[in-house]
Amino acid sequence: MEICDIQRHIPTLVSLWRGNGRKERLDKKEISLLSSSLLKLQRGLTGERKMAGGSYMSEKETFGPYLLYYFPVSYLQVQTILDFIHSNGNRNNDNKIEEIAKKDEIGILEIGSGPAPGTTALCDRIRKFNKNAKISVSLCDTSERAMQTAKKILESDFENVSVETKKADLEKNGREPFGKKTKKFDIVLMSHVLNELWKKDGDKIQKRLSFIKAQAEKLSENGILILNEPAMLESSRNLIKIRDEILGSEAFCGMNLVAPCPFSGSKKCPAMLSEKQTCHAEKMWKPFEPVMSLAKGAGLDRESVKMSFFVFQKTEEQAESENGKTLTVVSDGMLNKSGRIRFMLCDGEKRFSLSAKKDDQHAKSIGFFDLHRYDKIQIKNPEIREGNFGVAEETEIEISE
Repeated sequence: MEICDIQRHIPTLVSLWRGNGRKERLDKKEISLLSSSLLKLQRGLTGERKMAGGSYMSEKETFGPYLLYYFPVSYLQVQTILDFIHSNGNRNNDNKIEEIAKKDEIGILEIGSGPAPGTTALCDRIRKFNKNAKISVSLCDTSERAMQTAKKILESDFENVSVETKKADLEKNGREPFGKKTKKFDIVLMSHVLNELWKKDGDKIQKRLSFIKAQAEKLSENGILILNEPAMLESSRNLIKIRDEILGSEAFCGMNLVAPCPFSGSKKCPAMLSEKQTCHAEKMWKPFEPVMSLAKGAGLDRESVKMSFFVFQKTEEQAESENGKTLTVVSDGMLNKSGRIRFMLCDGEKRFSLSAKKDDQHAKSIGFFDLHRYDKIQIKNPEIREGNFGVAEETEIEISE
């Protein structure tokens, strides 16, 4: 993951927050002011999440910390998702984003965009493969200020990018924010928005599915749908429910799972077999400025980027299944009472563990202790331990790039 991609946008973000064109690094007074507001925003977006879906994008006090802290984090989440799409594509010999980037004209629709960190990451990735592509961006959000900020960022930091915006109440008129146009989009992105819709409704999952379907119908042939949510238990499990419904619904015929699962596998995610299980990605990184100083000032841990996501592609034929031996790491390493470290693995049908003694030198030599969430691995010659796997002297682990 290339951190430098987001870093090139930081001066623009700083300038837009200050409102005076100055792009130099934040001073101590500014960091102190923003850190205090960031802590308020962070508390409002976690726990009981009283600020989720609120007006924090339009309020001066909270918009600043969002722009200079959460914008880079959200950007990195989508960049990480694109890395997973790329790695899955390499295994299937089908690099999906690269194929879209080959087009002369590319359309992106982001619903609930805010200042569009996700679309900014998409534009950076497309530019890596085609610097001359014309990118048409359509943004829909409840905050006019956030979208106008996005427009300034995208049209300032990119050439051949045009932006149209539409302010809308997503629950009331977000299904067709730009009217029933014949225009199709190559990428539809919804990042950190589904969990904010119909939060208190008993049928919120069905309402969100209907909302997603309306956006998915705007996809061009081979278009990509990206759904990204916070890596919290409730929001992650609700997104998994949506994943299962999409894979099992005739209403979503032609929508095939691209990532993070190595193949669609079961239409029911194994994580849903237990009420306490979930599934999310985590990418370790070293924070850069101003994220590092703002996190320190607010007393926040920002050693990794976490998110729950699923990516679907609109194709006429189901993609070929991956070799069933490919497994996905779906947990951190956990130390049990007997002194063994174990990781939970998923084969698309069920979950089981791979474990080794915490001081096992062979396990260390084959990279067992270096495994991370969503690593794709193949295991040879494991020890069978009551339906789970253990690391033996002959065990080999191959990690996909």
